[in-house]
Amino acid sequence: MLNNDAVISSLFKIAGYTYGPLLGLFMFGLLSKRAVRDQWVVLICIVAPVLTYAIDIYAEKWYGFKFGFLNIAVNGLLTMLGLWLISYRKTNAVLN
Repeated sequence: MLNNDAVISSLFKIAGYTYGPLLGLFMFGLLSKRAVRDQWVVLICIVAPVLTYAIDIYAEKWYGFKFGFLNIAVNGLLTMLGLWLISYRKTNAVLN
């Protein structure tokens, strides 16, 4: 009963929605030297999975394409894009 493929598939699908923002946060911090406006980060991390779900539903409805386990990548990319939109370039002011 616990070896059912549907249970494992559902678990990975849920993980794609929950770990996508973590992946996006990690990759943004790793690849960018920009600073973000902290008050918007939580909103970005909530909106990205909602948009990923909507994209997944409409892509299947309109084009017949199922993202499947790619949801985590789409979710991470949307999170990175959102973080980039709310980020700004750090200034290199020297403190005396």
